[in-house]
Formats: sequence, C-alpha cells, structure tokens
Amino acid sequence: MQFTQTYNTCQVCGDYALIINYGVLCCFPCRTFFRRNSLRAKKFPGCIYGGHCEINTITRKFCPPCRLLKCFTVGMSTYLIRKKVLSGKNTKLKALKDQEPFIV
Repeated sequence: MQFTQTYNTCQVCGDYALIINYGVLCCFPCRTFFRRNSLRAKKFPGCIYGGHCEINTITRKFCPPCRLLKCFTVGMSTYLIRKKVLSGKNTKLKALKDQEPFIV
C-alpha cells in the first residue's frame, strides 16, 4: 500500500495552507498579515524594489506592499473580515471598566 501526501498551498506565498481565509486558500501568516494590514493599505509606502517582488515563503517579509498587492490580486476580500474582531481590545476594556470592583 502506497500513501501519497497531498496538501494545499497558500495562493499568496506558496506555504502550507489548511483552510480558506477571506475568500482564498492561504496560510496562517498570510491570513494574519492581510487582517492587520488590508484596512490601512493606503498608508503603505510604495515598493522600494520597483513593484515586481516575487512573494514566496522566504521573501514574504521583505516587501509588505507587494505582499498586500498579491493578497488582493489572488482575491482576498476586506468585506470578509469581521470588524468586531478588530475592535475586540476596546470592548474588553469597556467591559472591565463597567464591572464592580472585586473586594476580598
């Protein structure tokens, strides 16, 4: 009996990927990168390498503007990001302020 290993690759960087995130099969580092940076895409400076960077598992950290561009090119969507997850820190702080002080 012969087993063949099949796995899915991230459409952004080519790393190992498990599930579809934001509309595209991608790895966890690319998912996190897109979630943190996609809504502030206009604040990124231009690519210092001319805009033609190759994004793979080794070079994905070298040029964030090209990596974000590739995320959008392969079809990742900002509409699929849950906005409550992004504002989770603020809601936790408000909940802590509203609680009564705990006295032992």
